[in-house]
Amino acid sequence: MIDYLMLYVDDDALLARANADNFRIHFKDTNLGFRLFTTAEEADAFVKSSDGNIALAIIDLWMVNKNTNTQNQRAGFTLVEGIRKRFPKCFIIIVSAHLTPEIIQELEQYGFMGIIAKPFPTSDLINIIDRKMKEMGITIQKTE
Repeated sequence: MIDYLMLYVDDDALLARANADNFRIHFKDTNLGFRLFTTAEEADAFVKSSDGNIALAIIDLWMVNKNTNTQNQRAGFTLVEGIRKRFPKCFIIIVSAHLTPEIIQELEQYGFMGIIAKPFPTSDLINIIDRKMKEMGITIQKTE
């Protein structure tokens, strides 16, 4: 079994959990093992990103600041910078309801692999992950 660490950071904790459940269903009974961490707070995301080598990070650009209980529109950029420095090969997908051409242009400097505008069906996100895994030479096989 191939093990991967995935990080899902979204200010909508219910959405993150629902998508995480769909990932578990999609990757169940395959040759891929993964640990999936979900969080809605930028501080927790940094802590969880230190647990191992992150292969995939799904990041909302707007996150809640735990200390001030306010949304921070730059928190996602800060997290992307930190992950890029620590895990340069990490596959990063940006999810956001606040995408503009300027934000997309700024994100391009970090070498992100995908952007999805909210709202989106989970299948779109899973398709991006599957496609990128194939590009990376990772084959998903059922182990039934």
